[in-house]
Amino acid sequence: MHAFSRRLQEGPLLCDGGMGSFLYARGVELDPCFDALNLTQPRLVQSVHTEYIAVGAEAIETNTFGANRLKLAAFGPLFARAVYAPLPALDGVQ
Repeated sequence: MHAFSRRLQEGPLLCDGGMGSFLYARGVELDPCFDALNLTQPRLVQSVHTEYIAVGAEAIETNTFGANRLKLAAFGPLFARAVYAPLPALDGVQ
């Protein structure tokens, strides 16, 4: 059995919360493409992941909630950056 499946059998898994709400609370306006922040403000996105982990989140998601090809056409290789953006937040996490 995969480690993730074993972990789910232990009980509820605490996940991160609303990335968009957190970014808005940090001063990002509602109009911009939050997904594009993976390219334009990667440290801001990473800091949100870091804070969720610091308060006990056991699983974090990529910052790609509104991602679709029409919305992101102007931003190029966004998905690869979004997938790797949380990794620095995981340094030292077991």
